[in-house]
Amino acid sequence: MAASAECDKLARRRSGSHTAIGGTTSGRWVAASTMLSSWCPALSGVLVEAPTPQNQSAQMAFQFQISAKMLHWPRKCACCCEPANASIRASASKTNGKRVRHTTTSWWEVPYCATCLSHKRAYEAASWWLIAGSFVGLAVWLIIAIGIGSGLGGFVPGALMFGSSIWPFTKAQAAARAQMKPTCCTPAAAVCYLGWYGTFHTFQFCNEAYTDEFLQANRAKNRSDVRRI
Repeated sequence: MAASAECDKLARRRSGSHTAIGGTTSGRWVAASTMLSSWCPALSGVLVEAPTPQNQSAQMAFQFQISAKMLHWPRKCACCCEPANASIRASASKTNGKRVRHTTTSWWEVPYCATCLSHKRAYEAASWWLIAGSFVGLAVWLIIAIGIGSGLGGFVPGALMFGSSIWPFTKAQAAARAQMKPTCCTPAAAVCYLGWYGTFHTFQFCNEAYTDEFLQANRAKNRSDVRRI
């Protein structure tokens, strides 16, 4: 009961204090789209938000907190649950301080098979098409707007230039999905490390079978209940 109450308190304190990294391009795309929208409010209705770990797949995800300095990871692929022969870091960062800012990064080596690692990287790399399209579209808009002295005149060409990046983006994501096996749970990250507070770490898993095996391997450690999201 005490551990559960502590987890709830940590969850409330954690909100807004961590930045998930996880090796994806989603965070960079969101930052880029936010910046572009602030420069040109008209683009806010055109920009497409890149998928986050919570919505990259239609599969349900499983979120929980666990207290540990060391964790045991089953030597199976976190995406398809087949034997693992590779791994990738799931990481998060935290920044402290007011005058002097210190950023600390923590990570865990998550096991994958080579096939799932390949489609994960390909799926996340697809976001670069949107990032590139947004900056090219902004450049076109600025050049035309400065040339004719009207921001509205450059909006349509800029928006069309950005829109041209959506097709290769969706095609690249479809190619990544085509690499998936029937047992894969998501085209992107199967495990996301959302942050930590003290010894408590917050994770989001996509594969229910792997979640069960992970919790069984770490059954001696204090943790919260698993929340389906």
